[in-house]
Amino acid sequence: MLFRSSAELSLEGLPTEHFYPDRLGFLDDRHGWLMAHLGAGMSHDYIAVFLTGDGGQTWRRVLDPERTPTLMACAKTGLAFADPLDGWLAGDCPGLMPGLFLYSTRDGGETWQPVSLPIPPGQPADLFGGNNAGCGVPGLAYTGADAVLFSVRCSSYNGGKASAWLYAAQAGGAFSARALPKPYGNIQFLNPQEGWFIGAASSDPTTPGEIYHTTDGGLTWKLVLVTGWQGRPHFIDSNTGWVVARTGEQYALVYTANGGVLWEEINAVIGKE
Repeated sequence: MLFRSSAELSLEGLPTEHFYPDRLGFLDDRHGWLMAHLGAGMSHDYIAVFLTGDGGQTWRRVLDPERTPTLMACAKTGLAFADPLDGWLAGDCPGLMPGLFLYSTRDGGETWQPVSLPIPPGQPADLFGGNNAGCGVPGLAYTGADAVLFSVRCSSYNGGKASAWLYAAQAGGAFSARALPKPYGNIQFLNPQEGWFIGAASSDPTTPGEIYHTTDGGLTWKLVLVTGWQGRPHFIDSNTGWVVARTGEQYALVYTANGGVLWEEINAVIGKE
């Protein structure tokens, strides 16, 4: 296999306190995206976004602190495109800005618009913009031409419990909120219907995790396993998946071949010549 480097990314005019590439993804063999973190401070996460239409040979910069300063607030938690024109940018900074940090583009990243979401059933009408809770978007779970799914979490300022929902919309449809089993955790969907959620009752990394599985787009979740660790699921089909499992400050790479019922730790082996 022959590897080639791309043309140099244009960093002219960027405030490069540091340059940390993140959220690299491709729709096909030609169209892809890359988000790079440039610096942080005062509840801001300064980023640049690059897009390619030739398989990564060349990249054009469509978003940066000078061009779109209003998008520099909040820690960025997700960037993904459903097609070469339609993309989503998510962030999480509950309580540090009114509303949610969730934007979409319909012109390949040239312009970005804030996305309004319906309030989850049974919640106050000012949940996202009021003074009683801080809400954010922890991450994008699935972005495709057929659907978009992502999580939203709110923490009460009055000592109440945190709550989380999965927001889902079919292509061209309106978003609906579906309660998640736990307020904290990570989600991955293979398609708009099948996904996994590794959740926990607390953000404390020593809190035991629980693995859930859905086959109806998050309308219902089945508890698969209670674990002693947390992590982000990475499944490639209905049975095969990996997680970088974390318990406190300890990490391990674990693997399942039966949909998450049983997990095996993978240990690195250094071969001798």
